Amino acid sequence: MRRKWLTIWRVGVGLLVVELVVYGMLQVFSFGCRSLAWRQFNAGVNNEKRQVEEIPYAELINYWSEQAGISPELVAAVIYAESSFQPKAVSPAGARGLMQIMPDTWQVINKEIQACKFHHNGKCTTACYEDAGMNIHIGTVYLGRLLERYNQNAVWALAAYNAGPAAVEKYQGIPPFTETQSYVQRIILYWFDIHKADSLLYEMGMRELDSVYHYIRGMMAVTLSLVACALWRLVKEYRSWHWY
Repeated sequence: MRRKWLTIWRVGVGLLVVELVVYGMLQVFSFGCRSLAWRQFNAGVNNEKRQVEEIPYAELINYWSEQAGISPELVAAVIYAESSFQPKAVSPAGARGLMQIMPDTWQVINKEIQACKFHHNGKCTTACYEDAGMNIHIGTVYLGRLLERYNQNAVWALAAYNAGPAAVEKYQGIPPFTETQSYVQRIILYWFDIHKADSLLYEMGMRELDSVYHYIRGMMAVTLSLVACALWRLVKEYRSWHWY
């Protein structure tokens, strides 16, 4: 029995090492794919500010994006991720409208640019938040400021748009929040789609490897359980480490 459990333990440890190596290699590959795709995304957002067509509110998106000096395709992708182009959308946290702007953020920016001054009797009401033009106006100004804050790093700006600048600066990048990571991923994939760019690298790095990760993590859990069981049996039987 001793040899049997010792063999199981050794095989289990070896298998666990192999699984860890494979998992690490996949992580490196995934990181490389993401990095290359992020560079392509940032370059496209900052250097190719194409106008959007054949989507809801295209004219408003193009106009206010140009006024803010940012990519219309990026703004369209943010609206898609935030509200699916629903002007009356309200999040559980209270964010409002097409670009899901929090009332506090709205008030700060509106105080400076006076977006509500000539609309709805000059008062910020529910009608303001649901007004497509005003919401896109406020949202593009805010997004433009985030891009300036992060030196035109669109990935960081998007993360800050979702999780707040404090979280991005704390983690020096996308915070480890599932919601924020999923949010940035959705926007980048949508941008690749409307930009007519090849998103294969990004999809491989962020989407296609998910099932592989889950499979390997499951195998590692099983292997670790087997190793622990074998070790427990060995300790129980011999209570010493003098194996012959």
